[in-house]
Amino acid sequence: MATFTTVKVSTETRDRLNQRADRLGFASIDAFVNELMDSNERAEKIAEFRAVMARVTPEEWADYLTEVSTMDATLTDGLEDEDWDIE
Repeated sequence: MATFTTVKVSTETRDRLNQRADRLGFASIDAFVNELMDSNERAEKIAEFRAVMARVTPEEWADYLTEVSTMDATLTDGLEDEDWDIE
């Protein structure tokens, strides 16, 4: 079972969180805040990826495409697909 604590926020912020969580169908503010954090972390990762990709030179991109096309050839290797049932 989860352990809970108090977070100091203004009553306005608490009320906004409650209203938004209710409107979006979250069972609790905790679930809503967790979703907000996950969404924010995904957005940060995407922004980091975009920043890295913005620095890729045309030569590096061409090298990448060459490597990918080499690997794509394995898709028509005649082998049966494997079941990767990972649990």
